[in-house]
Amino acid sequence: MLSEYVDFREALNEVQKLYACALYKCESNNRDCVEKLTLEYKAYQKNLEKRYLAIPDLSEPDDQWINFEDIIHAAPQATIQCHALNEDSLPDKMTGAIIGRLSGCILGVPVESWSSDDIHDMAMQFGDSFPPTNYWSNVYYPSRFLHHGWAKKSEYTRLGMNEAPVDDDTGFNILDLLVLEKYGADFQTSDIANIWKEHLPFAHTAEDIALKNIKDGLPIQDIAIDGNPYTEWIGGYIRSDGWAWSCPGNPRKAAEFAWRDAFLTHRKNGMYGEIFFSAVEAAAFTEDSIDDLIKIGLQYIPQNCRLAKDVCWVLSQKNNVRTWRDAVELVTQRFQGMARVHTNNNACLVLFGLFLGKKDLTKTIGTVVAMGYDTDCNAATAGSIIGAIIGKSSIEEKWYLPFHGVVKTYIKGQERLSIDGLSERYLIQANLLQQKGQ
Repeated sequence: MLSEYVDFREALNEVQKLYACALYKCESNNRDCVEKLTLEYKAYQKNLEKRYLAIPDLSEPDDQWINFEDIIHAAPQATIQCHALNEDSLPDKMTGAIIGRLSGCILGVPVESWSSDDIHDMAMQFGDSFPPTNYWSNVYYPSRFLHHGWAKKSEYTRLGMNEAPVDDDTGFNILDLLVLEKYGADFQTSDIANIWKEHLPFAHTAEDIALKNIKDGLPIQDIAIDGNPYTEWIGGYIRSDGWAWSCPGNPRKAAEFAWRDAFLTHRKNGMYGEIFFSAVEAAAFTEDSIDDLIKIGLQYIPQNCRLAKDVCWVLSQKNNVRTWRDAVELVTQRFQGMARVHTNNNACLVLFGLFLGKKDLTKTIGTVVAMGYDTDCNAATAGSIIGAIIGKSSIEEKWYLPFHGVVKTYIKGQERLSIDGLSERYLIQANLLQQKGQ
């Protein structure tokens, strides 16, 4: 079965290669033929997506564990409780979590979806360490624009950075905050949709389809699943941080917030990934054991879902993983044929990176980036967790001085923000939640 699936993927790759080659013929001014081919390719892709969506998933029924109450009921009984939140250290930890996410994300952007070997080769060419211990000194194609023209790749390097540059991993955390500031802790999924419609100019994969469905006025329960083949990809858990930052030390509420958000775009393991990491990140404000944090996260997802089984596999293998290469080999072997931007394989890399990093931000995000796959998303998530544990005061200045206190986003009305101001806004939300006793 697996070999047949791999053959199918190879066939798709060949089609993509042929199409890419055809695009070069635009240079010969044969544009009419290329435009006709483009339309045929898009129709072919649309047909494949439609047929893919029609295939039933026999491993986990689509209608199982959708509602938050059902998810919690299917989760294991909670055995680990968080310690009390230290109000005095919270501002340092909040800023640390934000800086940790920004640092990991920015380090991973220039090599997003690359293989470990390719990242290593670039590091060697420019004289950088590998795994990286600082932002890249240089990158391939430094003038290439990213994020619909909002930034150049050079802006993610040590010499080219003058503020924290834009990324979708950052933008969604701002959207989380806008939801809380406008609607409060009782917000609903429909409120998130309204904020997206007002402030989000573009998105990718599952979020892109959901945004289009929102604008088309689809019912809230259909937005995630109508024409969306990406419901188990990583886009859910890159949005987990904002809910955790508003619920420090309260993983149960962070998990609930994450569920309301994930329902808009994801299902099954894509949804569980956001819930899991929101719980882990919220607990990181009070706990410092990586083992305990992971076990706390498992208390909020179904114990028989694939993600829970994969996380438990990580716990069983952690002593066999001594380097980033060990982690990559194990994950590649376990998840053969899985998309490199799926929730489960990337989540396992994040967790292995947390163990290998030993609560050192530099070692953690450098190790996670060295693993390849979805480098910016994974290093951002790992960085957020470590930043919440150790606080800004324990983060090396090289990771945040290049920001000059500012983060840029493409979120409408939030294009240039003070990092300290962002931290303060999340502290306000955390305080409001505590006052409500939730």
